[in-house]
Amino acid sequence: MTRTEYSVFALTPNKNGVYHYHDEAWIEAGGPAARLYGGDWGLLAVSPSNGDIFRYLNEPGRWEHIGGPGASFAVTGESVYGLTPDRGAVWRYDGQGTSWDKVGGPAAQIYGGTWGLVATNPENGDVFRYLNEPGRWEHIGGPGASFAVTGESVYGLTPDRGAVWRYDGQGTSWDKVGGPAAQIYGGTWGLVATNPENGTLWAYNYHSPDDNPDPPTWRQIGGPGADFSVSYESVFGLTPDRGAVYRYDGTETWTKIGGPADSIAAALWWTATAPAPDFDLVNDARQHPEKYPPHGNSAGAATAGCAGGFIPSAQLTDIARSHNAYLKDQPKDWVNADQNMHRGPDGKLVWDPGEPMEQAGYRAWRAENVAVGFPTADAAVRFWMQDDEAFGWGHRNAILRCETLEAGLGHLEGGPWGHYWTLDMGTK
Repeated sequence: MTRTEYSVFALTPNKNGVYHYHDEAWIEAGGPAARLYGGDWGLLAVSPSNGDIFRYLNEPGRWEHIGGPGASFAVTGESVYGLTPDRGAVWRYDGQGTSWDKVGGPAAQIYGGTWGLVATNPENGDVFRYLNEPGRWEHIGGPGASFAVTGESVYGLTPDRGAVWRYDGQGTSWDKVGGPAAQIYGGTWGLVATNPENGTLWAYNYHSPDDNPDPPTWRQIGGPGADFSVSYESVFGLTPDRGAVYRYDGTETWTKIGGPADSIAAALWWTATAPAPDFDLVNDARQHPEKYPPHGNSAGAATAGCAGGFIPSAQLTDIARSHNAYLKDQPKDWVNADQNMHRGPDGKLVWDPGEPMEQAGYRAWRAENVAVGFPTADAAVRFWMQDDEAFGWGHRNAILRCETLEAGLGHLEGGPWGHYWTLDMGTK
């Protein structure tokens, strides 16, 4: 069983301990640390002795040394990026030991989130977006005092902190959405900003479209704080004197959950029993696609592996198993007709509103691979990775979409096709 939690971590005032808030209690995760970085890829800590970077392995005391020192780090949905101490280059962790790939540079600062990675030019302050290929960056805007990445875009605070702008996704076009602000903070939940006059906290385009008017507007959600961190589900704040940690409850109230602390960082945390060998095959293909070269015309087939495997999701595993059970009861020809392989009992396809993954909260992105008639997981995975030309390499590319965080694999024996395999993938 897998349990996923968007939680908060705190660094003690003396920086000797890192604590994780879990099940209404604080658990010592490790320490000491000079600084924490958090995001959908997990929690990272900087060693106070030499500046090396460590990744938390989601069990108290278990940390992995993944790299050397940097001027700054940024966590996205698929990895962690580092800016060299001299700010001369940007590197991406490739998921293996202490191995990193140079992807760009130099940069004055880097900012990461579910939407991706952005960096500022040290000469003129302009902001660039990383296009997920080493050396490929897109100029998207001018300088700012600060930037914040959410689940749907990047926001910038003008150099004089007089206005907040949102990148609209086209060229260097931005829309003014508010301001002035002292600071902005972003996460999958949305954007928050502090009032420069009194420090009060305001939220914009938060949580989900259902919670926002159209167009979105700002709403005050709290008072001043020394630090804020935005997760998928909420916002966490540290009081001005750093004496207590609070969690926003979503209804204009905050609950004290701990303190004091030097700083806080929201990050994805999960625990699971060891994934089944079948799931390991999927993650092997995701991280080592060179083992699964495309057959036939490979135009359009993704070739780059991901730094990490899918996080096993109990929700997606249950949905995949239920889908197999439905397909098993359908006629053999019907399953292969049109898009029926991805259709549920209510007629909805995987990308339709209201289908099971969407109802489970996987609204940022979701996809589904189905294979029938293959007696083993290895055969099913190789079909998706190597024999997908007829489907435009959609199955292969879905597995190799590194921004996707979670997946669940289901298998059922029986029915007209003999074997049914469903891999459901998504990001909340």
